[in-house]
Amino acid sequence: MPGGIMFETTSAKSPLVYLLVGFTGSEFTGLQRYSKEVIQRVPISKHVVSLRPPPVLGASIPLIGGSIMHYLAYPFIVKRNVPPGSLVHITNQTFAHIARIRPDLKSIVTCHDLIPLVHEGKGGLFWEFILKGLAAASRIICISEYTKDCLIKACEEKSIKLSLQNIKVIYQGVDLSHYKPDGPKIPHSILNLPPNSKVMLYVGSEQPRKNFDLVLRLFRRLVPNHPDLYLLKAGRANWPRARLQNRKWLTQNNLLGRVRFLNYVPERLMPSLYRTAEVLVFPSRIEGFGWPPLEAMACGTPVVVSDSASLPEVVGNAAPKLHPDNVEEFREHIEAILMDPELRNRRVKQSIVQANKFDINTTIKQTKVVYDEVLQSEEA
Repeated sequence: MPGGIMFETTSAKSPLVYLLVGFTGSEFTGLQRYSKEVIQRVPISKHVVSLRPPPVLGASIPLIGGSIMHYLAYPFIVKRNVPPGSLVHITNQTFAHIARIRPDLKSIVTCHDLIPLVHEGKGGLFWEFILKGLAAASRIICISEYTKDCLIKACEEKSIKLSLQNIKVIYQGVDLSHYKPDGPKIPHSILNLPPNSKVMLYVGSEQPRKNFDLVLRLFRRLVPNHPDLYLLKAGRANWPRARLQNRKWLTQNNLLGRVRFLNYVPERLMPSLYRTAEVLVFPSRIEGFGWPPLEAMACGTPVVVSDSASLPEVVGNAAPKLHPDNVEEFREHIEAILMDPELRNRRVKQSIVQANKFDINTTIKQTKVVYDEVLQSEEA
């Protein structure tokens, strides 16, 4: 199949599904992880059409190149590779417009979040095309109730008719055979930490909505009572201005030597990193889902999160959920975990129980049900 990737058939009698996968770079993001899991695990015959940006189009002129890719190149790729009447699963909502311009397809679109539109005020024709594409899909998979609510609100504000019965909430899941409490930790010597030090972990970027500045202020308040505490920050340095400002702030507060910026950590090492930490702090203001708290809980690491967006859905009653501006509340809960072994042990047990509700195998089974529903409804 020109332009696509052929995967082995799992059942000779199962229908053929085209997965339109929007890989948009080398970084392994949540969107890419979701696409990978669907590709590898859905028990159905499938072709994968990888919507990779042609290098010549996107690199030098992002705005023009991006428009050409979305509205000319990608539809052409789909037209060339996907025959009419096919069932397609568009695994990234930014390609949802394909469901509208190809009404001859049985389309399912996964909507991860609408953060640029709902919270950052980045509307315009691009997002209007996305919303209209989502509304045209046979089914929409939202990865949280929060994302579903954002989608409904956005369509109402733009007077776009949306069939609520076509929206299915299917939570993302983790591979519990990989993210698990039992297993090695990363030796402190490799992390350049003193042998008996304690670790507070943050996983994510330094973009403003992630609220990393609260993590730094929190750490400053904890250090006087915990001279053995160190902060590990895992995640790419893709916000260079914020990184420079944060390092300057840490230097001014004599804390730079107590923080380790690990940058990108391969997924195969993440469980060991989570198990190394006493606690994960995740005060993000906006998330479509929230991978790091779930992964940490699956590894038996207590978490403290904000009460924003989808995070309460992810952590349930297994973790404190605090206002993203209340650094003192974060300090109190982190301090309690550090000082009270019995409390920490309870949090560990609660975290593991909560994480087990988000098994990737459940996600895949529920996704397969949506495939079957679309096929049956179209045949009826």
